[in-house]
Amino acid sequence: MPVRIRKTFTLFPGVKVNLSKGGMSISVGRKGFTLNFSKHGVRQTTGLPGSGISHTSYLFKNDDDDKEKEEEKEERASDADEKPKKRTRAA
Repeated sequence: MPVRIRKTFTLFPGVKVNLSKGGMSISVGRKGFTLNFSKHGVRQTTGLPGSGISHTSYLFKNDDDDKEKEEEKEERASDADEKPKKRTRAA
């Protein structure tokens, strides 16, 4: 089971610093509209407070993260090919 660690500090009303295992980000905004600045890009979240309805989208997305994920997938695939196959008994 994955473990998630996150801590949020409020610098002043409307500005928060978010710390997690994956890095740091800064959120600016109020309930209903927030901009989040992180290594992944700038994400905006709009919603209706108290309703549970919200929409999140990237204004600017860092494409380097996608390339790194693809490289990791390729490495895993090549590692799986190199593993020795199990022998089966002849009947």
